Amino acid sequence: MNSRFALFLVASALWPFGMCLWQLPCPTPPAVMIADPQPPTDVCLPANVSGVPFQFFDDFSWRSFVALVWPAQSGQHGMPDTSKQVRGTGFRVFEIDKQLPEVFHNDGSAPSDWNSFDMPCPSFHAEIISRREYGVNTF
Repeated sequence: MNSRFALFLVASALWPFGMCLWQLPCPTPPAVMIADPQPPTDVCLPANVSGVPFQFFDDFSWRSFVALVWPAQSGQHGMPDTSKQVRGTGFRVFEIDKQLPEVFHNDGSAPSDWNSFDMPCPSFHAEIISRREYGVNTF
């Protein structure tokens, strides 16, 4: 067997175990943080936690909220602008997610690409744009 191929097989087999060793430990208690625009992917629980770890789930919820209220990238549905801080100006990530009429069409047709801003009902789309121009929430 080729030595490079053997090395590849060994590295592939050990990769998941190595990733566990290189992960940062979960802080106890979780640190309150508002500097990351990316939503968490999972609740970070230390190995020695006992009882019901409410504070870790609260941390997950808080960081998810911060990611949703982060200023959004222009022209990108649901993507944070990482060049800004959470107190920056502009539309928020949750404000430029696709609207229901963009996803669920009355005729049952498939929705358009994620970053397209076309809506099946032009008058509804114009109303949303005019509300956003004047700072009125679309809810």
